[in-house]
Amino acid sequence: MPITEETAGTLRPELTQIVNEYDVTLAEQMFIGLDVAPIFESEVDAGTYPIYKRENLLQAPETSRRENGGYNRVDTELDGSTFQCEDHGLEHPIGDSEAKKYGRYMDLESAAAVRMWYQLRLAHERRVAALVNTNCTTGAAAATNWATIANATPISDIATRGLALEQRCGVPVEGQTLVCTNTTFTYLKNNASILDRIKYTAREVGDQRLAVQRRLIADALGVRDVLVGKGGYNTKNKGVAPSLSSIWSDTYGWLTVLAPAASPNDLKIPCVARTILWTADSPSVPVIETYRDESVRGNVVRVRMNVDEVIPASDADIFAERITIGG
Repeated sequence: MPITEETAGTLRPELTQIVNEYDVTLAEQMFIGLDVAPIFESEVDAGTYPIYKRENLLQAPETSRRENGGYNRVDTELDGSTFQCEDHGLEHPIGDSEAKKYGRYMDLESAAAVRMWYQLRLAHERRVAALVNTNCTTGAAAATNWATIANATPISDIATRGLALEQRCGVPVEGQTLVCTNTTFTYLKNNASILDRIKYTAREVGDQRLAVQRRLIADALGVRDVLVGKGGYNTKNKGVAPSLSSIWSDTYGWLTVLAPAASPNDLKIPCVARTILWTADSPSVPVIETYRDESVRGNVVRVRMNVDEVIPASDADIFAERITIGG
């Protein structure tokens, strides 16, 4: 249904709060798209944004000044690329009779909002993964397939590929982040050389297990962080036997440069990808609204965001190095 004056909706910040509280756990366990491509807030829905050029990152200009002379002047030449935000959203009607029947067991509006936000995150994750997989292809294969946990050498593989990335963008290995699937992360957790480095460290259980495992593996590899994409999706239509597919590739891992969580909205900070958010239409992520629809004799919950996913560098491999790990 198109958004008209009658269906413009009433903003529901309390539902947004519920969804975001749920999303803290969801993002930790499933999705990494908003970490790989953090949000940059834009006041316009389309336009040109500045992108890094390879030759500006590692220049070594002359800095000495002769007596009574002038200082050498430098500039930062940027390229420009375009973005076009697109409205993404879902609606869920909740009939009055359904609300009366099940309302005493659960909050149907918050349940619908959480489910739709999960599906929007899933769609966003697929777009980010496709963006990285299509554009960030420079790299090399691991010395041994990481699935061969007894003999694989991910520590030296990361050191070698991380140095290649450092030579392109200047960010050292310890400032880089490995992006991989849960299958790859399982190989790393059981790899003989990594286990040897972390065998005397304390382990956590329960909700903190993944976060602690990520930190331990990152320390063993010598990188800033390890992001684990666990998301999968059904490739078959509704009503057909499901066939699940991983969003991120088990064949590859990526060493990447990511914006720190403390300042994701600063385009001056290098990052392999960005999610541009049109704030005039999407003041928050997500936007959750409800409106009345008498054609279904009920209320409709809408969850949406207006975004575009982009690579903020003139060459996509400036901030990413692909490692073929097997699969």
